[in-house]
Amino acid sequence: MVKLFGFNPIRVRAARDKSGRDRRVTDGIKTAAGRLTARYYHALDQNLGDAALNAVMEEIQEFNEKHPESAVTAATISASIKAREYNSATAEQNRGVPTNKRYFNALEASNEEYSDEF
Repeated sequence: MVKLFGFNPIRVRAARDKSGRDRRVTDGIKTAAGRLTARYYHALDQNLGDAALNAVMEEIQEFNEKHPESAVTAATISASIKAREYNSATAEQNRGVPTNKRYFNALEASNEEYSDEF
């Protein structure tokens, strides 16, 4: 009867609230790991020195202790660096937009049809 008036039963709302909370937790962990790898890349790329790299590594160790199931490892950092370098290289080829190389031909064809005469 309550559903008839637009109100969800309590158990449905509770399940939805729990799944939303679970999603925020997992997304938060992924975001934190991504930020750490980004900070590591930035310190490395900008030549900020050993102190900056060591500070990020300490934060990574703290993160790994708190979230061992989502640990930031040497392989994770290596993959992140490789992806960032790839994105930078493709962005240079495509007016600043990182692009998957399987779409380069389609973008080139589209750019040939495009006219800058506005």
